[in-house]
Amino acid sequence: MPHQSVTFTLGTQSCPGTTNLAGHAACTLIVSQPSGSHTVTASFGGDSAYAAAAGSAAFHITREQTTTTYTGPTVILQGASGVKLQGRLLEDGNPGTPIAGRTLTLRLGGQSCTGVTGSTGTASCQLTFTGALGPQPLAASFGGDAYYLPSTAPGKTATVFAFPAVGAFSLGDVTVASATPTTSVTWWADDWNTLNSLSGGTAPSAFKGFARTVSLPVSTPPAACGSSWVTAPGNSSRPPSGVPSYMGVLVTSKVTKHGSPISGNTVHIVVVKVGPGYAPNPGNHGVGTIVATYC
Repeated sequence: MPHQSVTFTLGTQSCPGTTNLAGHAACTLIVSQPSGSHTVTASFGGDSAYAAAAGSAAFHITREQTTTTYTGPTVILQGASGVKLQGRLLEDGNPGTPIAGRTLTLRLGGQSCTGVTGSTGTASCQLTFTGALGPQPLAASFGGDAYYLPSTAPGKTATVFAFPAVGAFSLGDVTVASATPTTSVTWWADDWNTLNSLSGGTAPSAFKGFARTVSLPVSTPPAACGSSWVTAPGNSSRPPSGVPSYMGVLVTSKVTKHGSPISGNTVHIVVVKVGPGYAPNPGNHGVGTIVATYC
């Protein structure tokens, strides 16, 4: 029977179809019901010529595949006000459709927190990391539910760092721009001004690399990338007795001296893997390699 209306019902959802010349009808339904065994029914309401009729068949709904990715920062300040971890959950496909209202578990090293996805499929949570400095695994995962299969983000690695107990050390911006992952850079030395090149000109020889008074970021991502700073000549700036193994280091483009005070700016902050040899006396150089850029 052609040109007849047929209603297809699957649980709480339904859609209409019209029979073709062969008596076949079909409709498209975007299933919004949980996985499991269901029954689909096709029904014809009847008319003046034909009696009503219905038929049913078993129908199995499977869970949709998902893709989880970690989308948050990978250069992370230890402790302080914490880090905002972030991940995204999509239906599997290219491009995937965002999935809202699901809980993601976000992990840094041995610590984790949870967040609920919004309309873009993105979830975030705040974590104050107290684990070791250096490389730490990052993870984002979705545990699955009645509608969606679980998924875990491909592995990523964070670089966790800290600032010294007081103040911060620095590098010249031109020196940083030309450094490679294997370049040894010097952030504290009696001849800091000859070992570091700055786009704003040569630093005064009295500056040994340590900025005593500076406002530093306290969270990841940072609200601001450092600040201008002031310090004293030589080791009268009272540098700390020890430094973190992975240390946030200021990148400065200009250092000036007016009387005794020395001042400079901050254009970036990088993370240096510290090498051996540092001591508060500038004759004992502080060296290392740049492993990441924080801001």
